Amino acid sequence: MGGTLFDGLFDGLFDGLLDGPATKCSTDQRQSERSMGGDVTVRVCTAADLDLVLGAATKDVTRRHHRERWDMQTAGQAIYLVAWRGDEPVGRGTVLRTSKYDSVVEAFGPVWEINALEAFNQGQGIGTRLIAGAEAVARGVGSKTIGIAVGVDNDGARRLYERLGYEDWGGGHVVDEWSERDEHGTPTTTHRDLCRYLMKNLTGRPLTSGSRVP
Repeated sequence: MGGTLFDGLFDGLFDGLLDGPATKCSTDQRQSERSMGGDVTVRVCTAADLDLVLGAATKDVTRRHHRERWDMQTAGQAIYLVAWRGDEPVGRGTVLRTSKYDSVVEAFGPVWEINALEAFNQGQGIGTRLIAGAEAVARGVGSKTIGIAVGVDNDGARRLYERLGYEDWGGGHVVDEWSERDEHGTPTTTHRDLCRYLMKNLTGRPLTSGSRVP
């Protein structure tokens, strides 16, 4: 596997960020911590990680997704994050270097954007950990904002993002267009999903609609 344009940029970025100090705790405490993702780590996908996630995947479509996201990372277009519980991959997410939506870029400039976020098991804090990792990536390159699109019918995810400090960007809905591909990479079905667009100011200040924030 080849290197990426981001080689070395995020070395140590997650050290201590997502993992609290080791403590003795009761079984109930461990179960509570597990439900909040306390036993989950998130890291930028490496060549060795790619081999592991490909080996763990049970569907061809999942393997194609992993390879596609790895290719985006090696091309310098994105950072591919994988969530782990021990040696088991339990979630994934991509952080795009700039929003895929022209209207967002026109209003805010090249916003780093969370894309294709997936926790393989719901209700275990995996999505929250992936979002924290994505925000760490954005902060690591000096970005003051990060964005994410969420389907208009996905109220559960929207509520999670809002609890984590995300708010409506103020520019209306966006349309997320994406394609299913066959084993040769040829698009077979194209989807156009109506989404709300949410953003978070990583400096802790309220988001100013329409302002261009690096």
